[in-house]
Amino acid sequence: MEILSWAAIQQGNPPLAEMVRCVVERRSKPYAPVTQFKVTAVVAVAQHPGVPEGTSLRFTGCNVENAMLVVAHAESAAITRMVDDLGGSPRPVIDSVVLALVAEGVRHAVPCGFCRQWLYEFGTEATRIYGVRLTADGEIRDVE
Repeated sequence: MEILSWAAIQQGNPPLAEMVRCVVERRSKPYAPVTQFKVTAVVAVAQHPGVPEGTSLRFTGCNVENAMLVVAHAESAAITRMVDDLGGSPRPVIDSVVLALVAEGVRHAVPCGFCRQWLYEFGTEATRIYGVRLTADGEIRDVE
């Protein structure tokens, strides 16, 4: 796993920087009263007839849990929104995914097997997944 400098991303990859800002701005959206493990996600889609050529559309999601720890994950929530907006046929293809984790003391998190399957079905070998670690006040620690 490569750790990327936030300053380098801002200067060298404006589309990724915009996605990172999007998940940072949405850090208060998750509902996690039991675990306090809050995740936001944004997926970018460029390969679909509903997306103007040379651009990409972004879809966001956040995790939602209940007292029984039944959880809707941020990645699957974003993909569900994507399919709801674009339709499932032809299949939208995810170009990149950015996840933001707000949980003190957690080094990093990766998508679970369930979410990896969603990402596999809507992604390609070229799909990139980035994880952003944030402090509770939204300061970016790093991007992996």
